[in-house]
Amino acid sequence: MNTKNVFKYIFIPCDSGKPVEEREGDSSGGLSNDSLQGTAKKYFESLGGNANPNPHRIRQQIMAAGMAEHAKNLSDAELMSMAKGMTTCEIIALTVPTPLNKHQAVSMYGDDNSRNKNFPLNERATMLRKYCGNVGDIQVFGDVFVGRCIDNEAKDIWKRIDFIETDLNENSEWCKVARMKGGGSYSGNGMSYNPEAAAAQFLQSSQQQQGYHEQELQNGIKWSQSDEEVELKLDNIPAGTKAKYVKVSFTKLSLKVTLTGQTLVNGKTGGEVDVSDSTWTIQDNANKRELCITLSKKNPGKSWTFAVK
Repeated sequence: MNTKNVFKYIFIPCDSGKPVEEREGDSSGGLSNDSLQGTAKKYFESLGGNANPNPHRIRQQIMAAGMAEHAKNLSDAELMSMAKGMTTCEIIALTVPTPLNKHQAVSMYGDDNSRNKNFPLNERATMLRKYCGNVGDIQVFGDVFVGRCIDNEAKDIWKRIDFIETDLNENSEWCKVARMKGGGSYSGNGMSYNPEAAAAQFLQSSQQQQGYHEQELQNGIKWSQSDEEVELKLDNIPAGTKAKYVKVSFTKLSLKVTLTGQTLVNGKTGGEVDVSDSTWTIQDNANKRELCITLSKKNPGKSWTFAVK
């Protein structure tokens, strides 16, 4: 590995009895082939799930995805096997790049299904989220990786830089800046762009919208349909929200939308979805951003009585 391309990142085990590890990665792949994200994904895939995942939680998750009958017919052993296979890498934005923090973003990488796999609370990772001003449900479960990058879209710059063990301190410079107004997170001094706060802002503002026909507005989401597809628009996404902080998951009978771990939409769709033909985009809309989701109908011509619930 070329020493010019070496960057440092942190591994935080959920077991407080194990030490935090400072590791090295190769930055030569850039954003498209980020070695830290790749390492994290492989780690969580190899880890699988806890030997005793909670079958009740898994059953609830499958039912919430609109597959209640399927969930009823699965044994606990089948549910636990399913839990072990449900592994993706969740990216939690501890800070997002702003001019005040010199366009430096700090991200935490964990198992996307850590709670259902019954992983223990990671007290050190949870405290780190508190130190940098994250709000809401900030609990972290299971092992995590933490890294930093410079992300300046205006200058088309993205590169990995060091995040070391001393950065885990509450009084580290990046934490102090993050807690300031405009520092990339949230503090008592005011709101800057924070993905979790943005999610809360969307949920609150969507409940206050007026003037739409009932069929056009469900849970703060405007929607319409044609014979071929259903279109949903979430138009209260705060300015500054980047596509990489949004996660849209389609299944045959469900839709889930999250903003760095905060759920905006999660429910059963009004009909069967052709997943391979469904898409989403995020774009500017006045002084906010609009998330547009297009669900392709599996059965064209069949009308849906609701979009998602």
